[in-house]
Amino acid sequence: MKKKSIHWICLKDKCPNNCCGYFKSSNKSIIDGIQNNEIPLLKGEEKKVLSKQKVIGNKLYLKINKDSSCPFWDKGSCKIYANRPSYCKAYPFYIDPACGLCIDKRCPGLNKGWTELKDLKETFKSLKSLYNFWIDDLIKKIG
Repeated sequence: MKKKSIHWICLKDKCPNNCCGYFKSSNKSIIDGIQNNEIPLLKGEEKKVLSKQKVIGNKLYLKINKDSSCPFWDKGSCKIYANRPSYCKAYPFYIDPACGLCIDKRCPGLNKGWTELKDLKETFKSLKSLYNFWIDDLIKKIG
């Protein structure tokens, strides 16, 4: 084990799963957070860039196609990768209240190489923003 590293790398366009293309999941993971086939848009930048939006209450969401595919997924790549939502930037990481930071075991990049934690700072910031969004929303709902 390398100090301050994680045994995972993003395989990007070489990924056999293309995990960001479709959002159906049978396992407990960050993907299960999608409700009604929508991905929350958290930051002003996300809201400006993305045209396929749906308003629920006072929040904006990216609408997912009826077949659970992303409307920006085209021929094995993301058309908005640089401006993708925080939800997408956080994947394959999620937070389990019992054990903390976790990774989706289905990700093919797991155990394929090492990534320094400092290189994942923006990924983890996105994850934090996503969970703050969900927790804040839950607190508002329960009053």
